[in-house]
Amino acid sequence: MKILELGRIVNITSSYSGDDIGNYSITNQNTHFANITIGNPTISGLSNQEKTFTSSSYTLIGTPSISGLPIVYSSSDNSIATVNSTTGEVTFVNVGTVTISANILSTLNYNSATSSYTLEINLNTTNINNITSNAVNSSASSSSSSSTNLSSTLNSFLSKNFNLRTISIQNGGSINAKIVVIEDNSDANVEAIYNENTVGNKITKDFNDEEEKEKFDEPGEVIDEKTFILKISETNSYNYKLEYREKGLVIKPLNYNSKNFLEKSKQIVIDAAISRASQIVGFIKKEIKTIIIDFSKSFVAQTDL
Repeated sequence: MKILELGRIVNITSSYSGDDIGNYSITNQNTHFANITIGNPTISGLSNQEKTFTSSSYTLIGTPSISGLPIVYSSSDNSIATVNSTTGEVTFVNVGTVTISANILSTLNYNSATSSYTLEINLNTTNINNITSNAVNSSASSSSSSSTNLSSTLNSFLSKNFNLRTISIQNGGSINAKIVVIEDNSDANVEAIYNENTVGNKITKDFNDEEEKEKFDEPGEVIDEKTFILKISETNSYNYKLEYREKGLVIKPLNYNSKNFLEKSKQIVIDAAISRASQIVGFIKKEIKTIIIDFSKSFVAQTDL
């Protein structure tokens, strides 16, 4: 008997056995029809992830309920994280929240299946090392420039600065500021808006009109300066000079690699710089109206200054 269903032919053959099989005349049964239904696979093994930028990638794969079915992976926002469609390896691009999806595509034999998980990428204290100008100057005048002596001087300086106890109150509130980029031999250009109330990617280019895009507030007088080290992994770190001002923040890369990273990952650097605002006496976070990215200094490619 042959059954044709869903583009496939299934052959059914009868077989008889027994001690007296030769003593009987056997008549096959009338034709019967069988329903061949499409398989419904599922995907397991995925769970929500929370990562920090001290890692650059990881791999989390799903398991199909029907062995051998391929899974295709995708990211809801490639500006935050990308994913290899075949292996499921996720690579970090920015801080924020993104959904990683795993899909089994439908065929003649199987229905499609989808599973997903949420990935949250954060900065934390292991990413950031701030050195106050006062601590640097004190270290240079009283001891060698070794990292051990510098760290000791910094800890001593912070422990004596009793005003730090009340600064967290001064820095309450959220930020809605324009990002202004200064390039070599060019005028300041408003590039985007940094909005701390935005879910996920905080940098947007949603200006109401051209006039709003062109105007920005002067950041005001300098309140404090810091040398800022952003550590992304054990082998990758970037150096910046920060100027905390009355109504803004100025970020200056100190070498070519730091400039290149800032051009690609502005939100990461800004987030990390603002996260240390609680250490600045007189700096009120909610008063930030302008964040200036200053690329006006030239660097020699691949050279740390």
